[in-house]
Amino acid sequence: MLNSKDVLYLLLEMFRRVNVPFESVDLNEEDWYLKYSWTTEQSNSYKDWLVETLRKKHKLSKATANATAGMFLLNYGWTIKD
Repeated sequence: MLNSKDVLYLLLEMFRRVNVPFESVDLNEEDWYLKYSWTTEQSNSYKDWLVETLRKKHKLSKATANATAGMFLLNYGWTIKD
């Protein structure tokens, strides 16, 4: 469902939300996503944005967009530190 351009777009927004320059992270490095963190509030805000973006761009139902967003965050999301 998500192609590489979609993933790049979603990652760029995720990096922007924690003020990390995308170019500064080597995505080929194992566990790159563990190097940064965000708060629960930031994570929830991003997930809301992600669900709406997926619904608009891919015409997904809310349930499918939520499931897709959950899998994306499970695979790529920053760790949560409050």
